[in-house]
Amino acid sequence: MNTLNNPYERCLRYTMYCIVLLLVVGCKADKPEDPPVSICCETKTGDAQYMTNVECEEVNGIQVALDVCEQAPPVSLCCEVNGAFSFMTNYDCDDAGGSARDIDDCDEVCCAVENDPNTLMAQGSCEDSGGTSLPVSDCESPEQVCCDTPQGPTWLPVNGCHDGMILPDSDCEETEEVCCETSAGVMFVPVDQCDPAQVLPNENCEPVVEDICCKTDQGNIWIPADQCDPSQVQPAEACPDVCCETSNGAIFVPAGDCPDAQVLPLETCEPVVEDICCKTDQGNIWIPADQCDPSQVQPAEACPDVCCETSNGVIFVPAGDCPAPQILPLENCEPVVED
Repeated sequence: MNTLNNPYERCLRYTMYCIVLLLVVGCKADKPEDPPVSICCETKTGDAQYMTNVECEEVNGIQVALDVCEQAPPVSLCCEVNGAFSFMTNYDCDDAGGSARDIDDCDEVCCAVENDPNTLMAQGSCEDSGGTSLPVSDCESPEQVCCDTPQGPTWLPVNGCHDGMILPDSDCEETEEVCCETSAGVMFVPVDQCDPAQVLPNENCEPVVEDICCKTDQGNIWIPADQCDPSQVQPAEACPDVCCETSNGAIFVPAGDCPDAQVLPLETCEPVVEDICCKTDQGNIWIPADQCDPSQVQPAEACPDVCCETSNGVIFVPAGDCPAPQILPLENCEPVVED
């Protein structure tokens, strides 16, 4: 009997074959991935920056020394940018397109340039403009003192006032003035020189600016003199008068002579034109005198009277003597005839 036909032997033989195969070929384990760590990676663009090794591989970068990614701390320096000098960091200076200069070039100095007043500026700017660097104090304004001058107490530089002419500061300090009624008239005086009971509104002391006839975009009108160009001043006759309420009644006066509050409507000053009996196309009627041709004036008897409601009752009066709202139908004035 063939042993290979024995199922048990065939199984055993196959098992041994597998064991030998495994021993010959061996087991190949998968290579474990590197754990992510922070490295300095240089990318294809040449930039070096910190990232993980995994990220560096993803951008096809290469790992470089760590100090390539380490940036030195900023340093303050004197930087010139377009002729201007100022202190800034080396990085800010590079970003601004400037260049580093000697540290002294940024120091503030008093710069003396021929034909120009002394000015505070950076030493580098002063040298570039051909000036001479002086101590900052040479540009500082000298102390001011109150000085007794022919024009009165005035603030002057201390080196411009003789020692014997120096006054207390209070002599030069401005004091508030008020409009005051004094024995010499109404005027502005220091507040401490006017009794409170005599203080008046400021406008009482302000000079009155008279109105003048002036040519403007609105025509010839009366306006304050200080508001009219001298070349546009017109004679008074060129400006219309206004109706003004005066002590003499409502009369026409130049606009410049009438306060705004007293100006009245023109019709208030217009003369009353009396009605007269006039011959017209409608017959003899009462009309304003300036509307009737002198040759057509008729005697009053030629015009019929009208029935008018007066203070004396309802009576017939000449039409010219009865305001239109008071005219009544004729039958109101006709006597009642008893039967």
